[in-house]
Amino acid sequence: MTILDNLKRRALELSRKYTNEYFFIRGLWRFDLLFQPSLHERIFSYTVILAQCVGQGCCYTYENPVLDRELIGKDAREIVPKYKSLEIAILDAMYSTFEKNPTTRFVLDGSSIQKSVKRTEIVVEQVLKALKQKKCIEKRPRIVNVGAVGNFIRELRKSNTEVFATDCDPMMIGKEIHGVTVENSDKTMDFVEESDLALITGMTLSTGTLDQILKVANKYGTTVVMFAETGANFAEEYCKYGIDVVISEPFPFYIFQGRSIIDIYARKNEKKS
Repeated sequence: MTILDNLKRRALELSRKYTNEYFFIRGLWRFDLLFQPSLHERIFSYTVILAQCVGQGCCYTYENPVLDRELIGKDAREIVPKYKSLEIAILDAMYSTFEKNPTTRFVLDGSSIQKSVKRTEIVVEQVLKALKQKKCIEKRPRIVNVGAVGNFIRELRKSNTEVFATDCDPMMIGKEIHGVTVENSDKTMDFVEESDLALITGMTLSTGTLDQILKVANKYGTTVVMFAETGANFAEEYCKYGIDVVISEPFPFYIFQGRSIIDIYARKNEKKS
């Protein structure tokens, strides 16, 4: 079974503790996103699907999904959306209901510019902490950023690390971000194999690459840290499937003014075979 299949199966198990009203689909949104948090960052360009049962769930996607009016009012457990992005967003909305146990919580306030700085600090801190726990023998640990984020790359390069990046966005392929050339996503698995740590985005679930990334990481002992807006509510389950640290950012995200939350979930201390 794929990770997405397991997430769906687990959702059905967890939902038995709740009444049906928690899982009625109350809202669906689709919007196109163009966002550049600073002049040092790339322009992020995605379609975003947002779903609401009680809480919200989200999926960033390269699909071109059509929202289905007939889904409103339906039980999220009993439908099969036509698009993977809708399926993930609705499932994420279901998971927003379930009890969660993050190891650390950060509350971010202010403008998107201010929160972008703090978010970068949190992600980089978690990556360097994971590398320290790994006790890399090499003088310069290798990190691959799957789903290139310029702010992360810039700050990681200030540490004693060697940084690589891959991305699905054709506008990014071949571009240099803070001294790192962004490679095509078809090289992702090679970099995961050769790196000490893979810093990946939650969007790997919607692009269909997450399962293979974790398979390769497990085989070669690569630590995996995920920053997730897509499927942010899956974080605790992700740690059971082999992700070492999940930096979960449920909607509303840092890109909007006001308050947002970042939760940290850590995998139990079990060595990868």
